[in-house]
Amino acid sequence: MSVKKLLMGAGAAAAAYMFAVSPDASRKKAFPADRLAHRGLHDETIPENSLAAFRAAKEAGLGVELDVQYTLDEKVVVFHDEDLLRMCGVDRKVRDMTYDELSELRLLGTDERIPLYSEVLEVMSPLPVLCELKYYLGATDTRLCPAVLELLRGYDGCMCIESFSPAIVGWFKKNAPDVFRGQLASGDIKGHRGQDLINMILLRTLTVNFIGRPHFISYRYTDSSLGLQVCRLFGIQTFGWAPRGTAQVRDALSRFDTVIFEKGGDSLEEIFPEDTV
Repeated sequence: MSVKKLLMGAGAAAAAYMFAVSPDASRKKAFPADRLAHRGLHDETIPENSLAAFRAAKEAGLGVELDVQYTLDEKVVVFHDEDLLRMCGVDRKVRDMTYDELSELRLLGTDERIPLYSEVLEVMSPLPVLCELKYYLGATDTRLCPAVLELLRGYDGCMCIESFSPAIVGWFKKNAPDVFRGQLASGDIKGHRGQDLINMILLRTLTVNFIGRPHFISYRYTDSSLGLQVCRLFGIQTFGWAPRGTAQVRDALSRFDTVIFEKGGDSLEEIFPEDTV
Protein backbone atom coordinates (compact mmCIF):
# COMPACT_ATOMS: atom_id res chain seq x y z
CA MET A 1 0.00 0.00 0.00
CA SER A 2 1.31 3.44 -0.94
CA VAL A 3 2.11 6.14 1.61
CA LYS A 4 -0.59 8.29 0.04
CA LYS A 5 -3.24 5.64 0.60
CA LEU A 6 -2.07 5.11 4.16
CA LEU A 7 -2.32 8.82 4.85
CA MET A 8 -5.77 8.99 3.28
CA GLY A 9 -6.92 6.04 5.34
CA ALA A 10 -5.56 7.54 8.53
CA GLY A 11 -7.20 10.85 7.73
CA ALA A 12 -10.56 9.18 7.06
CA ALA A 13 -10.31 7.22 10.32
CA ALA A 14 -9.49 10.38 12.26
CA ALA A 15 -12.40 12.21 10.66
CA ALA A 16 -14.77 9.33 11.45
CA TYR A 17 -13.59 9.28 15.07
CA MET A 18 -14.04 13.01 15.50
CA PHE A 19 -17.54 12.75 14.08
CA ALA A 20 -18.41 9.86 16.40
CA VAL A 21 -17.15 11.56 19.56
CA SER A 22 -18.27 15.10 18.85
CA PRO A 23 -20.69 16.17 21.61
CA ASP A 24 -23.68 18.47 21.47
CA ALA A 25 -22.02 21.83 22.01
CA SER A 26 -25.31 23.74 22.20
CA ARG A 27 -25.09 23.97 25.99
CA LYS A 28 -21.41 24.51 26.69
CA LYS A 29 -20.51 25.16 30.33
CA ALA A 30 -24.20 25.18 31.26
CA PHE A 31 -24.02 23.55 34.69
CA PRO A 32 -23.89 26.26 37.38
CA ALA A 33 -22.01 24.42 40.18
CA ASP A 34 -18.34 23.46 40.41
CA ARG A 35 -18.92 21.03 43.28
CA LEU A 36 -21.58 18.46 44.14
CA ALA A 37 -21.90 16.19 47.17
CA HIS A 38 -21.55 12.59 46.00
CA ARG A 39 -24.73 10.70 47.05
CA GLY A 40 -25.46 13.57 49.40
CA LEU A 41 -23.30 14.87 52.23
CA HIS A 42 -22.75 11.59 54.06
CA ASP A 43 -20.27 10.40 56.66
CA GLU A 44 -19.83 7.65 59.25
CA THR A 45 -23.17 8.54 60.89
CA ILE A 46 -25.22 9.63 57.86
CA PRO A 47 -25.71 6.99 55.12
CA GLU A 48 -25.19 7.80 51.45
CA ASN A 49 -28.27 8.53 49.33
CA SER A 50 -30.40 9.06 52.45
CA LEU A 51 -32.75 11.94 53.16
CA ALA A 52 -30.43 12.91 56.01
CA ALA A 53 -27.49 13.15 53.58
CA PHE A 54 -29.48 15.33 51.22
CA ARG A 55 -30.71 17.56 54.04
CA ALA A 56 -27.09 18.01 55.18
CA ALA A 57 -26.09 19.03 51.65
CA LYS A 58 -29.00 21.44 51.44
CA GLU A 59 -28.03 23.04 54.76
CA ALA A 60 -24.48 23.49 53.44
CA GLY A 61 -25.77 25.09 50.24
CA LEU A 62 -24.50 22.24 48.10
CA GLY A 63 -26.05 20.57 45.10
CA VAL A 64 -25.85 16.79 44.93
CA GLU A 65 -25.24 13.80 42.73
CA LEU A 66 -27.56 10.83 43.26
CA ASP A 67 -28.47 7.46 41.76
CA VAL A 68 -31.92 6.29 40.70
CA GLN A 69 -33.39 2.94 39.72
CA TYR A 70 -36.72 1.12 39.47
CA THR A 71 -38.38 -1.07 42.07
CA LEU A 72 -40.47 -4.11 41.16
CA ASP A 73 -43.61 -1.94 41.16
CA GLU A 74 -41.85 0.75 39.10
CA LYS A 75 -41.25 3.35 41.77
CA VAL A 76 -38.18 5.52 41.23
CA VAL A 77 -35.95 5.20 44.28
CA VAL A 78 -32.60 6.75 45.15
CA PHE A 79 -30.12 3.93 45.72
CA HIS A 80 -26.72 3.15 44.21
CA ASP A 81 -26.08 -0.59 44.36
CA GLU A 82 -27.86 -3.23 42.33
CA ASP A 83 -28.42 -5.30 45.47
CA LEU A 84 -29.17 -4.42 49.08
CA LEU A 85 -26.39 -6.35 50.79
CA ARG A 86 -23.88 -3.55 51.45
CA MET A 87 -26.35 -0.91 52.62
CA CYS A 88 -29.16 -2.97 54.18
CA GLY A 89 -27.72 -6.43 54.87
CA VAL A 90 -30.26 -8.11 52.60
CA ASP A 91 -29.12 -10.30 49.71
CA ARG A 92 -31.78 -9.23 47.23
CA LYS A 93 -31.88 -6.84 44.29
CA VAL A 94 -33.75 -3.55 44.40
CA ARG A 95 -35.63 -4.34 41.19
CA ASP A 96 -37.00 -7.57 42.72
CA MET A 97 -38.71 -5.82 45.65
CA THR A 98 -41.67 -3.48 45.86
CA TYR A 99 -41.30 -0.04 47.35
CA ASP A 100 -43.37 -1.06 50.38
CA GLU A 101 -40.96 -3.93 51.01
CA LEU A 102 -37.95 -1.65 50.64
CA SER A 103 -39.49 0.86 53.04
CA GLU A 104 -39.19 -1.72 55.82
CA LEU A 105 -35.39 -1.78 55.45
CA ARG A 106 -32.92 0.63 57.06
CA LEU A 107 -29.63 1.99 55.75
CA LEU A 108 -26.47 0.86 57.57
CA GLY A 109 -28.32 0.24 60.83
CA THR A 110 -29.62 3.81 61.13
CA ASP A 111 -33.20 5.05 61.11
CA GLU A 112 -32.80 6.12 57.48
CA ARG A 113 -34.69 4.28 54.74
CA ILE A 114 -34.38 4.19 50.95
CA PRO A 115 -36.06 7.38 49.68
CA LEU A 116 -38.18 8.00 46.64
CA TYR A 117 -36.66 10.26 44.02
CA SER A 118 -39.60 12.64 44.46
CA GLU A 119 -38.86 12.95 48.19
CA VAL A 120 -35.25 13.86 47.53
CA LEU A 121 -36.24 16.53 45.01
CA GLU A 122 -38.54 18.08 47.60
CA VAL A 123 -35.61 18.27 50.02
CA MET A 124 -33.09 19.61 47.50
CA SER A 125 -35.22 22.28 45.78
CA PRO A 126 -33.97 24.58 44.29
CA LEU A 127 -30.29 23.50 44.41
CA PRO A 128 -28.58 21.69 41.49
CA VAL A 129 -29.13 17.94 41.21
CA LEU A 130 -27.20 15.53 39.00
CA CYS A 131 -29.18 12.33 38.49
CA GLU A 132 -27.43 9.14 37.43
CA LEU A 133 -29.80 6.61 35.88
CA LYS A 134 -28.62 3.08 36.68
CA TYR A 135 -28.99 0.50 33.93
CA TYR A 136 -29.58 -2.59 36.05
CA LEU A 137 -32.63 -3.46 33.92
CA GLY A 138 -30.20 -3.88 31.02
CA ALA A 139 -27.69 -1.65 29.22
CA THR A 140 -30.19 -0.86 26.45
CA ASP A 141 -33.33 -0.77 28.61
CA THR A 142 -34.80 2.74 28.80
CA ARG A 143 -38.01 2.07 30.77
CA LEU A 144 -36.75 4.19 33.66
CA CYS A 145 -36.30 7.29 31.49
CA PRO A 146 -39.92 8.55 31.14
CA ALA A 147 -40.53 8.37 34.89
CA VAL A 148 -37.34 10.30 35.62
CA LEU A 149 -38.19 12.88 32.97
CA GLU A 150 -41.65 13.46 34.46
CA LEU A 151 -40.15 14.18 37.88
CA LEU A 152 -37.36 16.24 36.37
CA ARG A 153 -39.85 18.50 34.57
CA GLY A 154 -41.45 19.42 37.86
CA TYR A 155 -38.20 20.43 39.57
CA ASP A 156 -37.62 24.13 40.10
CA GLY A 157 -33.82 23.96 40.24
CA CYS A 158 -31.07 23.01 37.81
CA MET A 159 -31.31 19.34 36.96
CA CYS A 160 -29.19 17.21 34.67
CA ILE A 161 -28.94 13.49 33.95
CA GLU A 162 -26.12 11.08 33.23
CA SER A 163 -25.63 7.36 32.74
CA PHE A 164 -23.05 4.76 31.81
CA SER A 165 -25.64 3.52 29.31
CA PRO A 166 -25.38 5.30 25.92
CA ALA A 167 -28.91 4.07 25.21
CA ILE A 168 -30.27 6.03 28.19
CA VAL A 169 -28.37 9.17 27.21
CA GLY A 170 -29.63 8.67 23.65
CA TRP A 171 -33.23 8.39 24.90
CA PHE A 172 -32.98 11.86 26.43
CA LYS A 173 -31.39 13.22 23.26
CA LYS A 174 -34.37 11.98 21.26
CA ASN A 175 -37.22 12.63 23.71
CA ALA A 176 -35.99 15.57 25.79
CA PRO A 177 -33.18 17.29 23.87
CA ASP A 178 -33.39 20.37 26.10
CA VAL A 179 -32.38 18.39 29.20
CA PHE A 180 -28.72 18.81 30.11
CA ARG A 181 -27.31 15.29 29.66
CA GLY A 182 -23.97 13.62 30.24
CA GLN A 183 -22.15 10.44 29.36
CA LEU A 184 -20.46 8.64 32.23
CA ALA A 185 -17.14 7.11 31.29
CA SER A 186 -14.21 5.47 33.00
CA GLY A 187 -10.54 4.88 32.34
CA ASP A 188 -10.90 1.42 33.87
CA ILE A 189 -11.28 -0.92 30.90
CA LYS A 190 -11.46 -4.05 33.07
CA GLY A 191 -15.22 -3.71 33.28
CA HIS A 192 -17.75 -1.64 35.19
CA ARG A 193 -21.02 -2.96 36.61
CA GLY A 194 -21.64 -5.52 33.91
CA GLN A 195 -20.08 -3.74 30.95
CA ASP A 196 -17.82 -5.98 28.89
CA LEU A 197 -14.32 -5.06 27.70
CA ILE A 198 -15.39 -3.75 24.29
CA ASN A 199 -18.09 -1.52 25.79
CA MET A 200 -15.63 -0.13 28.32
CA ILE A 201 -13.13 0.73 25.58
CA LEU A 202 -15.88 2.47 23.62
CA LEU A 203 -16.93 4.39 26.72
CA ARG A 204 -13.38 5.37 27.62
CA THR A 205 -12.66 6.71 24.14
CA LEU A 206 -16.14 8.31 23.85
CA THR A 207 -16.77 6.50 20.58
CA VAL A 208 -20.37 6.01 21.77
CA ASN A 209 -21.00 9.77 21.84
CA PHE A 210 -22.79 9.64 18.50
CA ILE A 211 -25.67 7.82 20.25
CA GLY A 212 -26.45 10.45 22.89
CA ARG A 213 -24.42 13.50 21.78
CA PRO A 214 -23.87 14.44 25.46
CA HIS A 215 -23.47 17.99 26.72
CA PHE A 216 -20.85 16.91 29.25
CA ILE A 217 -18.65 13.94 30.10
CA SER A 218 -18.24 12.53 33.60
CA TYR A 219 -15.01 10.66 34.38
CA ARG A 220 -13.47 9.17 37.50
CA TYR A 221 -11.33 11.99 38.88
CA THR A 222 -8.13 9.92 38.57
CA ASP A 223 -8.66 9.25 34.88
CA SER A 224 -6.47 10.74 32.20
CA SER A 225 -7.45 9.63 28.73
CA LEU A 226 -7.97 10.63 25.14
CA GLY A 227 -11.61 11.23 25.97
CA LEU A 228 -10.78 14.07 28.35
CA GLN A 229 -8.56 15.69 25.76
CA VAL A 230 -11.41 15.45 23.25
CA CYS A 231 -13.74 17.18 25.74
CA ARG A 232 -11.30 20.03 26.11
CA LEU A 233 -10.88 20.24 22.33
CA PHE A 234 -14.64 20.68 21.89
CA GLY A 235 -14.89 23.00 24.89
CA ILE A 236 -17.59 21.01 26.71
CA GLN A 237 -17.95 20.60 30.44
CA THR A 238 -16.15 17.84 32.34
CA PHE A 239 -17.28 16.29 35.64
CA GLY A 240 -14.87 14.38 37.91
CA TRP A 241 -16.04 11.73 40.40
CA ALA A 242 -15.52 10.96 43.31
CA PRO A 243 -12.50 12.45 45.12
CA ARG A 244 -12.49 11.97 48.87
CA GLY A 245 -10.98 14.41 51.33
CA THR A 246 -9.10 17.68 50.95
CA ALA A 247 -6.11 16.62 48.85
CA GLN A 248 -8.10 14.62 46.31
CA VAL A 249 -10.84 17.24 45.99
CA ARG A 250 -8.38 20.06 45.38
CA ASP A 251 -6.58 17.95 42.78
CA ALA A 252 -9.88 17.24 41.01
CA LEU A 253 -10.94 20.90 41.10
CA SER A 254 -7.75 21.80 39.25
CA ARG A 255 -8.62 19.48 36.36
CA PHE A 256 -12.42 19.32 36.08
CA ASP A 257 -15.17 21.91 35.68
CA THR A 258 -17.42 20.22 38.25
CA VAL A 259 -16.27 17.86 41.00
CA ILE A 260 -18.54 15.26 42.62
CA PHE A 261 -16.85 14.90 46.00
CA GLU A 262 -16.98 13.14 49.35
CA LYS A 263 -15.78 14.70 52.60
CA GLY A 264 -13.96 11.69 53.91
CA GLY A 265 -12.74 12.54 57.39
CA ASP A 266 -12.34 16.24 56.60
CA SER A 267 -14.69 19.14 57.21
CA LEU A 268 -16.09 21.36 54.48
CA GLU A 269 -14.04 24.23 55.90
CA GLU A 270 -10.86 22.18 55.40
CA ILE A 271 -11.77 21.17 51.87
CA PHE A 272 -13.07 24.57 50.73
CA PRO A 273 -11.28 27.11 52.96
CA GLU A 274 -11.91 29.92 50.50
CA ASP A 275 -15.67 30.11 51.07
CA THR A 276 -16.80 27.64 53.80
CA VAL A 277 -19.56 26.78 51.31
